[in-house]
Amino acid sequence: MIRHTCGYEASLYCKKCGRPMAQTQKGQIWCPHCGRKISMVCPGCGKLW
Repeated sequence: MIRHTCGYEASLYCKKCGRPMAQTQKGQIWCPHCGRKISMVCPGCGKLW
């Protein structure tokens, strides 16, 4: 589970390899297996994740 600063939690999976996404200390979402990085809008508050 990945948690946004507003408190919203989500289970995200990589589109390339299908494994769970992880979050860096800065809050960036990435796949630790293939290295893919994504940016998305939080469904809870509407701000960039």
